[in-house]
Amino acid sequence: MLVCLTLLLLLGGWQHKRLGWKTALLNRIETGLSAPLTPLPATIDHPAAWEYRPVSVTGRFLHDKTMILHPRTHHDRPGGHVVTLFQPAEGLPVFVNRGWLPQEQQEFPRPAGDVTLTALIGKLPVAGTFTPPNSPEKDAWYWFEKAAADRHFNTSTRDYLLFVTEDNSQQEKYPLPGQLRTEYPNDHFAYMLFWLGMAFTLIVVYILSHLSHEPPKEQDKT
Repeated sequence: MLVCLTLLLLLGGWQHKRLGWKTALLNRIETGLSAPLTPLPATIDHPAAWEYRPVSVTGRFLHDKTMILHPRTHHDRPGGHVVTLFQPAEGLPVFVNRGWLPQEQQEFPRPAGDVTLTALIGKLPVAGTFTPPNSPEKDAWYWFEKAAADRHFNTSTRDYLLFVTEDNSQQEKYPLPGQLRTEYPNDHFAYMLFWLGMAFTLIVVYILSHLSHEPPKEQDKT
């Protein structure tokens, strides 16, 4: 009983911690998305404070410095994210997630000259537990690893990613922009109540089982 109770309380505490994390994330997303559209500054000292904020920037794509992150799905269709280095009019270049490309499509638009993008600022990702390592020499990219990308393309870039939401040069559907995830379910409060409720139920059942236990009757010796 003690082992089960401890496990249930730990699960409830874990969901409480996840609830705090998810609530903070959703608040950060809401704050960022509600900010007005702003020209991208040449430098940003604290990229975390700009996360999810919409910005506009004019510059040119450096298409020879492109990677496709695999696998990425869209409505259960396999594909990848096209990430290309972008040189703004001022400041260091920045890698831009142009959008999702279907697996069967090999070619995609590569606009030349100056283009104006509307994008959301996203923080640099961290590889998941089961994410395989990148192999830049084989052009095999599974997650955006800034240090590896800078070394591979021999460049120095900004400490964040841009996720395109609108491209004034985009004439075709793909790459499909808007790939920064901004919607997350938040069911952790219900999960927390479930595990704590199970712990409470276990305690009640344990108490009732002992209250209903009748002591053994003394045998009649007569």
